[in-house]
Amino acid sequence: MEGGLMYPSAITLAVLLLGAVGGTHGARTGGGRALARTDFVGSDPVGSDTVGSDPIGSDTAGNGVQKEQASSSPGPTPGPSPITPVTEPDRPAPPSRSPPSASPAVALGPSTECVTAYDYLSANGTFTEFLQIVEAAGLADLLKDPSQVAMLFVPTPSAFESIFTGVDLTVSSLIKDKELLSAIVDFHVAPNYALRPAQLTNNLQIPTLATDQLITVFVPLGSPVAFGGAQGYAIASTLETLTLCDVVAYVLDSVLISSAADAILVSQGKVAASG
Repeated sequence: MEGGLMYPSAITLAVLLLGAVGGTHGARTGGGRALARTDFVGSDPVGSDTVGSDPIGSDTAGNGVQKEQASSSPGPTPGPSPITPVTEPDRPAPPSRSPPSASPAVALGPSTECVTAYDYLSANGTFTEFLQIVEAAGLADLLKDPSQVAMLFVPTPSAFESIFTGVDLTVSSLIKDKELLSAIVDFHVAPNYALRPAQLTNNLQIPTLATDQLITVFVPLGSPVAFGGAQGYAIASTLETLTLCDVVAYVLDSVLISSAADAILVSQGKVAASG
């Protein structure tokens, strides 16, 4: 001690210096607080960043190693998102399959471009015999009318050949026999009805142009709809169904013979009287 002054020893100076360094570190880290989870340890010198200035993940990859975050109390585990039930849209009721009884049918609504039964059969070139007897019977205008509602039963040429051979007839001889001609041709036209195959039921009876003469419908399982007339004659199966304006035409593999036509053929000795 000199002049009343005391000089610190070397040990005392060393202690003071250590205290100063500790104070500076304490100031940078918020008064000696431990490093927060948002600080990085590695290439970043300890304490060189202000506490909390680096949000997690903002450090460029590889510049420092992020300290493992302290575990925190987990919140409630979110449950699965509720499934919104899918509501199926309302479906229209299926169309009724119940066939109507043999009552006047509603017109199908011909367009200005529809093909009439007469035009179709003429252009087709296959139904020559049928057209000849239709014209001879005076029914051509009915088939030419686009607003005519009817069912038309059209035998193929081979069907005519078969019946003509069996009863010893030709187209020419049939045309000359007006009574028999009318009985056969009228039985192949059902005016005011336009029933499609799906509308026909087994044993349904369809009135025809032939007075009091009914066509019987047969709907065999797994086979096309068929039609019958007088007993003892072939049942005519449908080969094709056509919609011609308001006419539903059934192309048949046999000629339909009504009871009236059968009676004429019996009276002429062309077929034997039944039982």
